[in-house]
Amino acid sequence: MKLHEEVELLKKVIRIINNTEDLSDLLKKVAELIIQFVPGNSCLIYLLDQSREYLVLRGSYNPHPKLLGHIKLKVGEGITGWVAQKKETVALSRNASNDSRFKPFSNLPEDRYEAFLSVPILRKATHLSVPPRRDGDVVGVINIQHQDPHPYSKREISLVETIADLVAGVIEKTCLIEELTFAQETIQTRKLIERAKGILMQKYRMTEEDAFKTIQIQSRNARKTMKEIAESIIMVENIKKK
Repeated sequence: MKLHEEVELLKKVIRIINNTEDLSDLLKKVAELIIQFVPGNSCLIYLLDQSREYLVLRGSYNPHPKLLGHIKLKVGEGITGWVAQKKETVALSRNASNDSRFKPFSNLPEDRYEAFLSVPILRKATHLSVPPRRDGDVVGVINIQHQDPHPYSKREISLVETIADLVAGVIEKTCLIEELTFAQETIQTRKLIERAKGILMQKYRMTEEDAFKTIQIQSRNARKTMKEIAESIIMVENIKKK
């Protein structure tokens, strides 16, 4: 790829960052662009979870709808975890599974691939700094894999690191919004359950524990969330009052 093609690719990444609000969509588009430059067989993107102790598979070039959000590994575990912990890029041109840091996942076909490039996504990272890139907090890791041996060039590695730097800020910001949204929903659910418990306790003279268990049982039997059951209890009570 020539210099002007690299520039155009980076412009596309910036456009994606500016125009994509959904994190899953963003990661999918970034993975697709990376494969355009480093024509591999796989691109997986792992992000740190809220605890910052685990890396969770959140984006993939290959369709893995059942695995996204479910495959995770500890920081420091496997090559990916090592990259997140050390904040250093790892490039293995062949026999990646023979590396002492390798950790296989039986449900990921990519684990049988030969070549492996793993790049940390660093917040406030400066690509112009001298490697290793230890100038920012880790947000996640980008993995590119090839079925056959592939010697990763300095240019390929450099561009993937640049892309990782470009998306780091927006990924962290989007993850923070997700965490805040989840926290707000958790608080709202708690309030609804407390209100529903109060209705059951007053109307049926239940203890707080029995009221909570009743909501749990109804949730399990109806295959609905406890929030939905609580909303139903509150709605019925409001209708009766009216």
